[in-house]
Parts: sequence; structure tokens; C-alpha cells
Amino acid sequence: MPADDLQLYYWNGRGLLEVGRMVLAAAGKKAGVDYADIRVTTDIDPETGQQLKNGEPVVDADGAPVMYDKAGKDVRAMSTIGVKGEPGPLDINFGRVPLVITPDGAIGQRAAINAYLADVCGLNGASPLERATIVAIDEGLREMKAAWDKMPSGGETDEEKAASAAEKLATWFAESAAKDYCGPSDMSGTRGERRAMWFMKRLETFLGDDGFAVGGKLSLGDLLIYNAFAETLTDAEIPRPEFPAARRYPFGDLEATNAALAGCPKISAIIASVKADANIAAYLAGRGKQMF
Repeated sequence: MPADDLQLYYWNGRGLLEVGRMVLAAAGKKAGVDYADIRVTTDIDPETGQQLKNGEPVVDADGAPVMYDKAGKDVRAMSTIGVKGEPGPLDINFGRVPLVITPDGAIGQRAAINAYLADVCGLNGASPLERATIVAIDEGLREMKAAWDKMPSGGETDEEKAASAAEKLATWFAESAAKDYCGPSDMSGTRGERRAMWFMKRLETFLGDDGFAVGGKLSLGDLLIYNAFAETLTDAEIPRPEFPAARRYPFGDLEATNAALAGCPKISAIIASVKADANIAAYLAGRGKQMF
């Protein structure tokens, strides 16, 4: 498939499209050859390539224009996709990215994009049951992220914010009152105590025993799990030295996440299988700087 036949549009980072990119990588497909990995931004002048800030051209101390650093990526202005107020391909995702354009039409929304790419790459299970299990994994991980996002954090000073973030992390990974790790769930007193351990132990109950989520081979399910628990940015991938740890590591802390994974052998085995895949390893090694 020529690159122009499959076009991926997203902001210049990982986010909602990274699993889709990893699906393509696992199938041996390469950006610029088999598909176009287009990073969009509102911080670039489409005519000159000059960097913009709040819509205004950026200049240096001498008044010379500062050009947008694409860092080897296919970065284009957001206006490349369409014009405000006019119908276009972004309508499939309510005017937002991620967006994938195929020869047959456009696809929006993270889950739909992942399913489509996994289907065409043969990574979406070998049966209706396996495909449904992958959806169940995705939904469970989505619930887990929502539970993490709901946990309170804040503070006025940097010290207060750091202390609050540390408390949130410790509470998230600590054993809570929700210990119903299998069977019918407790819908009464402990429902509000479902944190990392509850979701991870529940996930363990229906994963494969062979290092894969379904079917004894790599699938979208494995890549979703990797993304939730092992997706990190290396030193070479961060856009600046002071890039916050909260945006580099799962739950903002790699050590705490790995400690929790030590008690989840099936999830850990899946992560190891993804890392051991030669195509995935090559993709990660050449991923380059990511803005988020």
C-alpha cells in the first residue's frame, strides 16, 4: 500500500494514535513507505514554515524568523486537513484528530482507528470471541484510566503539588478495600475504592497464559496493555530536558508501575512479548522526539 493510500493525522506526539502506529509497526509497515504519519500543529505557518505562538510569528532577539523544528517528522499545519466552517474529512471525528484517511473513506475516534488498523494488519483476533475480548480489554483499561484521572491532586506551591502527586500515586498503587479480584464484583461499599490493583488483578483473570492476550500471538490487545503499563519516553525522545515525569511514564512513575507489575505475571509477560517483537523494537528505536 503506497504511503498516500493510508494517511494518519494527529498532533506531534504519542497520545491517542500511538497504539495505531504500533499496530502498523508490528505488521512491518513503515512511515513514509507504507503509510503517511502526518503530525499536525497550529504552531507553524503553512506558507513559510515559520514557528507561530498564539497565532503570531516567532522571531529571535535580532528579529529574524524562527523556523518550526520538525525534527524529521512530517509536520503540517492543522489547516492542511480542512477549513473551519466547511465540511471535510474531520467531520467523522467531530472536527478533531486523530484521523485516518483510507482509500475507502475517513475514520475518526481512537478505538475505531485501532480496530480498523488491527483488522487490515491481521492483529484483531482470529474469531469473534477474540475480537470481543480485545474490546473488553480496551474498555477495562479505559475504566482504569478514568479512575486514575478522578483521583484528587493539586496544591498551590510547587512543594504542595509534589506532595499531592506523591500521595495520589501511593494511594493509587496501595491495596484498597476493593479486594474482589474475581467473581461477581462488589457493587456496594468498595466500589469507590477500585484502583490500580483492582483493575490489574481483574485483567489478569482472563488474559492468556502464554504471554499474549488472545490467540497465542501478538494482537491489538497486547499493544493496548503495553500502552497502558509500559509506554515510556526515553531520554532521547523527550523534547526538552525538563520534560515532566508525569508525561514520560505510566501514571507518572515508572518505578511504582513496575513494582505493581511484579504482582501481575500475565500482564508482565505480555509487556515482555511486545518488547521482544523485532518490528516493535525497531519502531521504538527510531521513534525520535515526541512533544508528548
